[in-house]
Amino acid sequence: MCSSDLNIGDRELSEVRIIDNLTPRLEYVADTASSSRAAVLDISDNGEGSVILTWSLKEPLKGKTKGVVAFKAKVR
Repeated sequence: MCSSDLNIGDRELSEVRIIDNLTPRLEYVADTASSSRAAVLDISDNGEGSVILTWSLKEPLKGKTKGVVAFKAKVR
């Protein structure tokens, strides 16, 4: 699975977080998460039988820039 962070505006964005709340039908495959930007990944239980993946970017996202976060998941 893949998702992109995109700042279409001209201003820099600070404290950017990308959040993916997996449905109970998906199981995150451990150690497969990646980010094209420096980020900290937090994995927490979502109370629904799966997890929430939260990437917190370490640096502001400048205007008109983008990046990609990715991970693998198995269908249960």
